[in-house]
Amino acid sequence: MSAIMLFAGCGNSTKGNDGYVLKINDEEVSKGEFMVYLNEARLNFESVGGSDIWETDFEGMTAEDVAKNSAINALELVKVSNQKANELGVSLTEDEISSAKSEAEKSFETLGEYAENNGITLEDVENTMIDQTLYSKVYNSVTSSFEVSEADFNAYYESVKGDLQNYYKKYTIKSIFVSDKVKAEEVISKYNSGTDFDTLFDEYEEQEGMINQSETTYKGTLESLFGVEFDVQAGQISSALDGGDGYYIIKVENIEESTEEELKSMAEQMYTENAKQQLFTDEYKKWSENVKIEKNDEILNQIKVNQ
Repeated sequence: MSAIMLFAGCGNSTKGNDGYVLKINDEEVSKGEFMVYLNEARLNFESVGGSDIWETDFEGMTAEDVAKNSAINALELVKVSNQKANELGVSLTEDEISSAKSEAEKSFETLGEYAENNGITLEDVENTMIDQTLYSKVYNSVTSSFEVSEADFNAYYESVKGDLQNYYKKYTIKSIFVSDKVKAEEVISKYNSGTDFDTLFDEYEEQEGMINQSETTYKGTLESLFGVEFDVQAGQISSALDGGDGYYIIKVENIEESTEEELKSMAEQMYTENAKQQLFTDEYKKWSENVKIEKNDEILNQIKVNQ
Protein backbone atom coordinates (compact mmCIF):
# COMPACT_ATOMS: atom_id res chain seq x y z
CA MET A 1 0.00 0.00 0.00
CA SER A 2 2.78 2.48 0.86
CA ALA A 3 4.42 2.01 -2.52
CA ILE A 4 1.11 2.43 -4.28
CA MET A 5 0.31 5.60 -2.36
CA LEU A 6 3.71 7.07 -2.99
CA PHE A 7 3.31 6.91 -6.75
CA ALA A 8 -0.46 7.10 -7.04
CA GLY A 9 -2.18 9.52 -9.36
CA CYS A 10 -4.13 9.68 -12.59
CA GLY A 11 -6.37 12.05 -14.54
CA ASN A 12 -9.03 12.07 -17.22
CA SER A 13 -7.36 12.99 -20.51
CA THR A 14 -7.79 10.59 -23.44
CA LYS A 15 -6.55 12.84 -26.24
CA GLY A 16 -3.71 11.65 -28.42
CA ASN A 17 -3.28 8.34 -26.60
CA ASP A 18 -5.16 5.87 -28.85
CA GLY A 19 -8.17 5.59 -26.56
CA TYR A 20 -8.45 4.32 -23.01
CA VAL A 21 -6.57 1.47 -21.35
CA LEU A 22 -8.93 1.09 -18.40
CA LYS A 23 -12.29 2.22 -17.16
CA ILE A 24 -12.70 2.36 -13.40
CA ASN A 25 -16.33 2.90 -12.48
CA ASP A 26 -16.75 4.31 -16.02
CA GLU A 27 -13.86 6.77 -15.55
CA GLU A 28 -11.42 6.38 -18.43
CA VAL A 29 -7.65 6.06 -18.04
CA SER A 30 -5.64 7.04 -21.09
CA LYS A 31 -2.64 5.14 -22.35
CA GLY A 32 -0.32 8.03 -21.51
CA GLU A 33 -1.51 8.15 -17.92
CA PHE A 34 -1.29 4.38 -17.58
CA MET A 35 2.30 4.55 -18.81
CA VAL A 36 3.15 7.00 -16.01
CA TYR A 37 2.01 4.37 -13.52
CA LEU A 38 3.74 1.59 -15.37
CA ASN A 39 6.98 3.55 -15.35
CA GLU A 40 6.80 3.87 -11.58
CA ALA A 41 6.16 0.12 -11.31
CA ARG A 42 9.17 -0.46 -13.56
CA LEU A 43 11.42 1.70 -11.40
CA ASN A 44 10.18 -0.03 -8.23
CA PHE A 45 10.83 -3.49 -9.69
CA GLU A 46 14.32 -2.61 -10.89
CA SER A 47 15.23 -0.97 -7.58
CA VAL A 48 14.59 -4.33 -5.92
CA GLY A 49 15.74 -6.84 -8.53
CA GLY A 50 17.84 -4.87 -11.01
CA SER A 51 17.33 -4.84 -14.77
CA ASP A 52 17.44 -8.66 -14.86
CA ILE A 53 14.14 -8.85 -12.98
CA TRP A 54 12.24 -8.85 -16.28
CA GLU A 55 13.49 -12.40 -16.92
CA THR A 56 11.98 -13.59 -13.63
CA ASP A 57 8.94 -15.88 -13.46
CA PHE A 58 6.42 -14.98 -10.76
CA GLU A 59 4.50 -18.21 -10.16
CA GLY A 60 3.62 -18.57 -13.82
CA MET A 61 3.31 -14.84 -14.53
CA THR A 62 5.88 -12.75 -16.34
CA ALA A 63 7.45 -9.82 -14.52
CA GLU A 64 5.90 -7.55 -17.14
CA ASP A 65 2.38 -8.81 -16.37
CA VAL A 66 3.00 -8.41 -12.64
CA ALA A 67 4.15 -4.82 -13.23
CA LYS A 68 1.03 -4.09 -15.31
CA ASN A 69 -1.17 -5.50 -12.54
CA SER A 70 0.69 -3.33 -10.03
CA ALA A 71 -0.06 -0.26 -12.16
CA ILE A 72 -3.71 -1.27 -12.48
CA ASN A 73 -4.03 -1.76 -8.71
CA ALA A 74 -2.47 1.64 -8.07
CA LEU A 75 -4.85 3.27 -10.52
CA GLU A 76 -7.83 1.55 -8.93
CA LEU A 77 -6.75 2.74 -5.47
CA VAL A 78 -6.44 6.37 -6.53
CA LYS A 79 -9.47 6.53 -8.80
CA VAL A 80 -11.85 4.88 -6.35
CA SER A 81 -10.54 6.99 -3.46
CA ASN A 82 -10.83 10.22 -5.43
CA GLN A 83 -14.35 9.33 -6.52
CA LYS A 84 -15.22 9.61 -2.81
CA ALA A 85 -13.77 13.12 -2.51
CA ASN A 86 -17.04 15.02 -2.92
CA GLU A 87 -18.80 12.76 -0.45
CA LEU A 88 -16.04 13.48 2.08
CA GLY A 89 -16.09 17.20 1.36
CA VAL A 90 -12.56 17.14 -0.01
CA SER A 91 -11.38 19.27 -2.93
CA LEU A 92 -8.24 21.02 -4.15
CA THR A 93 -7.53 24.72 -3.89
CA GLU A 94 -6.25 26.71 -6.85
CA ASP A 95 -2.85 26.93 -5.14
CA GLU A 96 -2.72 23.14 -4.73
CA ILE A 97 -3.57 22.61 -8.39
CA SER A 98 -0.96 25.16 -9.44
CA SER A 99 1.67 23.50 -7.25
CA ALA A 100 0.80 20.08 -8.69
CA LYS A 101 1.23 21.40 -12.22
CA SER A 102 4.62 22.87 -11.35
CA GLU A 103 5.76 19.51 -10.01
CA ALA A 104 4.40 17.87 -13.16
CA GLU A 105 6.61 20.04 -15.36
CA LYS A 106 9.70 18.86 -13.47
CA SER A 107 8.62 15.22 -13.61
CA PHE A 108 7.83 15.43 -17.32
CA GLU A 109 11.32 16.72 -18.03
CA THR A 110 12.90 13.78 -16.19
CA LEU A 111 10.90 11.29 -18.27
CA GLY A 112 12.70 12.46 -21.42
CA GLU A 113 12.73 9.84 -24.18
CA TYR A 114 10.52 7.51 -22.15
CA ALA A 115 7.69 10.02 -22.46
CA GLU A 116 8.26 10.45 -26.17
CA ASN A 117 8.46 6.71 -26.83
CA ASN A 118 5.31 5.93 -24.85
CA GLY A 119 3.01 8.80 -25.80
CA ILE A 120 3.10 10.50 -22.42
CA THR A 121 2.17 14.18 -22.63
CA LEU A 122 2.65 16.97 -20.12
CA GLU A 123 -1.12 16.92 -19.64
CA ASP A 124 -0.93 13.25 -18.64
CA VAL A 125 1.65 14.03 -15.97
CA GLU A 126 -0.30 17.08 -14.78
CA ASN A 127 -3.41 14.97 -14.34
CA THR A 128 -1.32 12.41 -12.49
CA MET A 129 0.05 14.99 -10.07
CA ILE A 130 -3.33 16.61 -9.51
CA ASP A 131 -4.92 13.26 -8.73
CA GLN A 132 -2.03 12.37 -6.44
CA THR A 133 -2.59 15.57 -4.50
CA LEU A 134 -6.31 14.92 -4.21
CA TYR A 135 -5.68 11.33 -3.15
CA SER A 136 -3.41 12.55 -0.35
CA LYS A 137 -6.16 14.86 0.91
CA VAL A 138 -8.70 12.02 0.82
CA TYR A 139 -6.28 9.82 2.78
CA ASN A 140 -5.70 12.57 5.35
CA SER A 141 -9.43 13.18 5.68
CA VAL A 142 -10.14 9.51 6.40
CA THR A 143 -7.29 9.19 8.90
CA SER A 144 -7.54 12.60 10.60
CA SER A 145 -9.54 11.22 13.54
CA PHE A 146 -6.79 8.79 14.59
CA GLU A 147 -5.31 9.34 18.04
CA VAL A 148 -2.34 7.50 19.51
CA SER A 149 -3.16 5.19 22.42
CA GLU A 150 -0.34 5.50 24.94
CA ALA A 151 -0.76 1.94 26.20
CA ASP A 152 -0.85 0.47 22.68
CA PHE A 153 2.13 2.54 21.60
CA ASN A 154 4.22 1.52 24.61
CA ALA A 155 3.52 -2.13 23.89
CA TYR A 156 4.46 -1.59 20.25
CA TYR A 157 7.66 0.23 21.20
CA GLU A 158 8.85 -2.55 23.47
CA SER A 159 8.25 -5.08 20.68
CA VAL A 160 10.37 -3.17 18.12
CA LYS A 161 12.93 -1.45 20.34
CA GLY A 162 15.71 -3.94 19.66
CA ASP A 163 15.28 -3.76 15.90
CA LEU A 164 15.17 0.03 16.02
CA GLN A 165 18.37 0.21 18.07
CA ASN A 166 20.12 -1.86 15.41
CA TYR A 167 18.64 -0.06 12.39
CA TYR A 168 19.14 3.47 13.74
CA LYS A 169 22.72 3.03 14.92
CA LYS A 170 24.43 6.21 13.70
CA TYR A 171 27.46 5.94 11.45
CA THR A 172 29.65 8.92 10.58
CA ILE A 173 31.28 8.01 7.29
CA LYS A 174 33.28 9.11 4.28
CA SER A 175 33.11 7.32 0.95
CA ILE A 176 34.89 6.88 -2.37
CA PHE A 177 33.03 5.88 -5.53
CA VAL A 178 34.70 4.17 -8.49
CA SER A 179 33.19 2.68 -11.62
CA ASP A 180 34.71 -0.79 -11.48
CA LYS A 181 35.78 -3.37 -8.91
CA VAL A 182 39.45 -3.39 -9.95
CA LYS A 183 39.79 0.25 -8.96
CA ALA A 184 37.86 -0.42 -5.76
CA GLU A 185 40.31 -3.15 -4.79
CA GLU A 186 43.19 -0.79 -5.55
CA VAL A 187 41.75 1.75 -3.12
CA ILE A 188 41.36 -0.90 -0.41
CA SER A 189 44.88 -2.25 -0.97
CA LYS A 190 46.48 1.21 -0.81
CA TYR A 191 44.51 2.13 2.32
CA ASN A 192 45.58 -1.08 4.03
CA SER A 193 49.16 -0.26 3.06
CA GLY A 194 48.96 3.07 4.88
CA THR A 195 47.72 5.60 2.31
CA ASP A 196 45.45 8.22 3.87
CA PHE A 197 41.74 7.93 2.92
CA ASP A 198 41.53 11.62 1.99
CA THR A 199 44.47 11.20 -0.36
CA LEU A 200 42.76 8.22 -1.97
CA PHE A 201 39.60 10.27 -2.37
CA ASP A 202 41.46 12.92 -4.34
CA GLU A 203 43.05 10.25 -6.53
CA TYR A 204 40.09 7.94 -7.20
CA GLU A 205 36.71 9.60 -6.58
CA GLU A 206 34.74 9.58 -9.87
CA GLN A 207 31.49 11.35 -9.02
CA GLU A 208 31.62 14.84 -10.47
CA GLY A 209 31.24 17.59 -7.89
CA MET A 210 31.51 15.21 -4.91
CA ILE A 211 33.03 16.87 -1.84
CA ASN A 212 35.24 14.93 0.56
CA GLN A 213 33.35 15.43 3.79
CA SER A 214 31.84 13.35 6.56
CA GLU A 215 28.14 12.52 6.66
CA THR A 216 25.95 10.77 9.18
CA THR A 217 23.66 7.92 8.22
CA TYR A 218 22.11 4.83 9.81
CA LYS A 219 23.24 1.21 9.84
CA GLY A 220 19.89 0.13 8.40
CA THR A 221 20.13 2.67 5.59
CA LEU A 222 23.52 1.36 4.54
CA GLU A 223 22.29 -2.23 4.65
CA SER A 224 19.28 -1.34 2.54
CA LEU A 225 21.40 0.47 -0.03
CA PHE A 226 23.93 -2.32 -0.50
CA GLY A 227 21.95 -5.42 0.43
CA VAL A 228 24.55 -6.69 2.90
CA GLU A 229 25.05 -6.65 6.65
CA PHE A 230 27.11 -3.58 7.53
CA ASP A 231 29.31 -4.30 10.55
CA VAL A 232 32.39 -2.16 9.84
CA GLN A 233 34.00 -0.85 13.01
CA ALA A 234 35.09 2.74 13.65
CA GLY A 235 38.42 3.50 12.01
CA GLN A 236 38.00 0.74 9.41
CA ILE A 237 36.89 0.68 5.79
CA SER A 238 34.37 -1.55 4.09
CA SER A 239 34.94 -4.03 1.31
CA ALA A 240 33.98 -2.94 -2.22
CA LEU A 241 30.21 -2.41 -1.96
CA ASP A 242 28.21 -2.81 -5.16
CA GLY A 243 25.97 0.21 -5.62
CA GLY A 244 24.56 -0.87 -8.97
CA ASP A 245 26.25 1.91 -10.91
CA GLY A 246 29.70 1.23 -9.46
CA TYR A 247 31.47 0.42 -6.21
CA TYR A 248 31.72 2.29 -2.93
CA ILE A 249 34.44 2.07 -0.31
CA ILE A 250 33.18 3.46 2.98
CA LYS A 251 35.33 4.56 5.89
CA VAL A 252 33.61 4.56 9.28
CA GLU A 253 34.81 7.45 11.42
CA ASN A 254 32.45 7.09 14.35
CA ILE A 255 29.55 4.93 15.59
CA GLU A 256 26.96 6.21 18.02
CA GLU A 257 23.75 4.77 19.45
CA SER A 258 20.52 6.70 18.93
CA THR A 259 19.07 8.01 22.18
CA GLU A 260 15.93 6.59 23.76
CA GLU A 261 14.14 9.83 22.92
CA GLU A 262 15.15 9.57 19.26
CA LEU A 263 14.10 5.93 19.06
CA LYS A 264 10.73 6.65 20.64
CA SER A 265 10.12 9.53 18.26
CA MET A 266 10.86 7.37 15.21
CA ALA A 267 8.80 4.51 16.65
CA GLU A 268 5.84 6.82 17.19
CA GLN A 269 6.01 8.00 13.57
CA MET A 270 6.04 4.37 12.38
CA TYR A 271 3.26 3.33 14.75
CA THR A 272 1.07 6.26 13.76
CA GLU A 273 1.56 5.77 10.02
CA ASN A 274 0.95 2.02 10.25
CA ALA A 275 -2.23 2.58 12.22
CA LYS A 276 -3.46 5.25 9.79
CA GLN A 277 -2.63 2.99 6.88
CA GLN A 278 -4.72 0.22 8.38
CA LEU A 279 -7.57 2.64 9.07
CA PHE A 280 -7.56 3.80 5.46
CA THR A 281 -7.24 0.25 4.12
CA ASP A 282 -10.31 -0.83 6.07
CA GLU A 283 -12.31 2.07 4.64
CA TYR A 284 -11.01 1.50 1.11
CA LYS A 285 -12.08 -2.15 1.22
CA LYS A 286 -15.67 -0.95 1.70
CA TRP A 287 -15.39 1.45 -1.23
CA SER A 288 -13.90 -1.16 -3.55
CA GLU A 289 -16.44 -3.94 -2.94
CA ASN A 290 -18.48 -3.04 -6.02
CA VAL A 291 -15.82 -1.47 -8.21
CA LYS A 292 -16.34 -1.99 -11.93
CA ILE A 293 -13.11 -2.30 -13.92
CA GLU A 294 -13.07 -2.66 -17.69
CA LYS A 295 -9.76 -3.42 -19.42
CA ASN A 296 -9.09 -2.54 -23.04
CA ASP A 297 -7.07 -5.70 -23.75
CA GLU A 298 -6.35 -4.68 -27.34
CA ILE A 299 -4.23 -1.76 -26.11
CA LEU A 300 -3.12 -3.28 -22.81
CA ASN A 301 -1.61 -6.36 -24.46
CA GLN A 302 0.45 -4.21 -26.84
CA ILE A 303 2.04 -2.20 -24.05
CA LYS A 304 5.61 -3.10 -23.08
CA VAL A 305 7.30 -2.11 -19.84
CA ASN A 306 10.61 -1.27 -21.48
CA GLN A 307 10.28 0.56 -24.76
